[in-house]
Amino acid sequence: MQLWISTGKAGELLGVHSQTIHGYCKRGLLTHRRLPSGRYLVHIDSLKPYLEPAQPALKQGPTAEEIWGDA
Repeated sequence: MQLWISTGKAGELLGVHSQTIHGYCKRGLLTHRRLPSGRYLVHIDSLKPYLEPAQPALKQGPTAEEIWGDA
């Protein structure tokens, strides 16, 4: 099954504007279809390389007060 999404939705997923997605399509960076209406649909699988993997939570270090005390 192929899943096609709008440029707006693709932009939401990548954290960019839909016009940026249009540019990516025009440069051949994303698999897309152009509808007779002129709208673009982007194949969801072509976004995978650009999605950031979930980052592990960073361990929080000591606060300035803990380091310097009441200096």
